[in-house]
Amino acid sequence: MNQLNSKLLFPLNNKYKFKLYSSSMLLASLCTLTPAAYALSVNSQTPTVNALAQNADSNISIEFDDAMGNPGTHIIVNGSLSGPIDGIFTPSGNNITFDPTNDFKPGETVTVTLTTLLQSNNAQSLSTAKTSQFTVKAGNGGILSDSGQSLGSSSSYSVSLGDVDGDGDLDAVVANFGEANKLWLNDGSGTFSDSGQSLGNFKSYSVSLGDVDGDGDLDAVVANYRQANKLWLNDGSGTFSDSGQSLGNFKSRSVSLGDVDGDGDLDAVVANYSQANKLWLNNPPPMSAASITVNPTANTNAVATNSAITLTLPNSMTGTASSNQASFIVRGSLSGNISGALTDSGNDLIFTPSSALKPGETITVTLTTSVKSADGLGLDKGFSYAFTVQTPAISPGYLLDSGQSLGNFKSQGVSLGDVDGDGDLDAVVANFGEANKLWLNDGSGTFSDSG
Repeated sequence: MNQLNSKLLFPLNNKYKFKLYSSSMLLASLCTLTPAAYALSVNSQTPTVNALAQNADSNISIEFDDAMGNPGTHIIVNGSLSGPIDGIFTPSGNNITFDPTNDFKPGETVTVTLTTLLQSNNAQSLSTAKTSQFTVKAGNGGILSDSGQSLGSSSSYSVSLGDVDGDGDLDAVVANFGEANKLWLNDGSGTFSDSGQSLGNFKSYSVSLGDVDGDGDLDAVVANYRQANKLWLNDGSGTFSDSGQSLGNFKSRSVSLGDVDGDGDLDAVVANYSQANKLWLNNPPPMSAASITVNPTANTNAVATNSAITLTLPNSMTGTASSNQASFIVRGSLSGNISGALTDSGNDLIFTPSSALKPGETITVTLTTSVKSADGLGLDKGFSYAFTVQTPAISPGYLLDSGQSLGNFKSQGVSLGDVDGDGDLDAVVANFGEANKLWLNDGSGTFSDSG
């Protein structure tokens, strides 16, 4: 063997044997290895990441390392002045091109987010979300002249520009210290008028605009000093309402919005004076357990033994049945845990028992908080309800003596249940001063002493 071409593949110790392989043997063994699975990656992007003077009419093009289809909602484009940007995605081979419906606004920062739900045609996904930005060229000029306008005379600390009323021009939201924060609307010619709205009256230091709730318009997050930081939601016409949320109560001086976790929505970073700076992640609220509807209805006393159980949730459950099996629990007062098949359709989770429900038993259905909707949301709290299975009779309300005797003792109690797991109800009898007895059912209602 050629010593120069030999490879030491295993260390010499008490656990491994010392072996020498020739380079030809090593090459042959490597060629038989199964290729490992790979994650989707981005080869290039235009405009380039952090470009500072991009034309307002530019398209966005992204090249991946695998063939791509339409990305759906898994590529998100936001403008710092425009908010969510609509357009058309065109896949071609490994490339996806985005053509905005309208030009970008001069001077705005455009953010492009690729979420981990994005997949290639070969079902390859990004291992982590990717977020990049570029800035649109602001145009020629550079000489500023006083317009002669006065946008209030308050103790102002911050201003943020954005098209809050959707009319195509830039409006201004001003944060004032100890006075009402103001929205100034632009008429399109650069003339501003007071909207008459007050976005809170706090010791405000900073305001940032962005589409926080994902409804296509610009909302406002205001950082306040020693008062609750506030989120003001826009109805699309430029009318703001307090969301009721408090983003901490600190000595806050500044707030900035951006998609820091790559999930397609805007998060908030707040800078606080002599206190910990805070990151507030934007996550949709959980599904409300109070809004779940059920079939059979709660507390019904005559449900058929072959009934399926349907829970209708607030969000789509399509495609989640297999992952939610452990979260959907059905238990019978006589049967114990009940097995069955869980399917989904729209907002419904549908449970079909493997065998008929037992007559007269109470069925309890539980949905745990680990349940997930198609968009990944859980419940705000656990959900449980019950109904009772019907008890058929030959003649309603008329009982016949079977002629059987289940012992003759000083009996004090009896309970029915499927003790031996053969699909019928057996009887356990508690006797005073005598042996308690188990009577086994043969399935036809005939009992025998188990001994």
